[in-house]
Amino acid sequence: MKISSRVNSSLGMLSGFSLAFVTTIIAIALADQIPIVAAQALPSETTSINKTKQNRLVPRPSVLTWQEFTAEIANGKVRFISTTYDLPPTYTNGYVYRTQGANWLGAYVIRSGLSAYPQQTENKLDQIDPELADRFMQDGNAIYFFWNRGNSARGMNRNRVEFTEAKRACLGATCVKAPGLSNAEIREILRSERNSM
Repeated sequence: MKISSRVNSSLGMLSGFSLAFVTTIIAIALADQIPIVAAQALPSETTSINKTKQNRLVPRPSVLTWQEFTAEIANGKVRFISTTYDLPPTYTNGYVYRTQGANWLGAYVIRSGLSAYPQQTENKLDQIDPELADRFMQDGNAIYFFWNRGNSARGMNRNRVEFTEAKRACLGATCVKAPGLSNAEIREILRSERNSM
């Protein structure tokens, strides 16, 4: 209705002009309708974005398993970490994605037995896309280890596991977050800490 009223008013003003000129004016009058057509095409863009996210998943990632990671810790190949932990059976062969900040180290352990895993990023400090890490955490398929190496790590309680928020607990400078595990399982992981070097 909006288009036809514009065309009718344009035609009334353009009587006596050549057909080519009138066609050009009509095309200009309709040009502002193109964004509406483009907006209707957005779902296919969304689909391609989702496909891109799916392309970031692989059947077997090129990162270390938990057992390989703990072996590297035992051999002194992981800077600033000298302790290992016992994990529930579905995580002992899970895949480890390292993250790192100025004064901390982190590792997402994604449980074994899944059909797809995040592809390792090319970023040397963060081996996992944060959005994918969050998705695997929320789905209960990941455990996140956090080792605080800054000044704030001094004076942290080394004798008691403290829950700082739901499904997140710390023992000294090491924290574990695991939405898919019970508080008892998280406590057991932290209590299993042993020096590997």
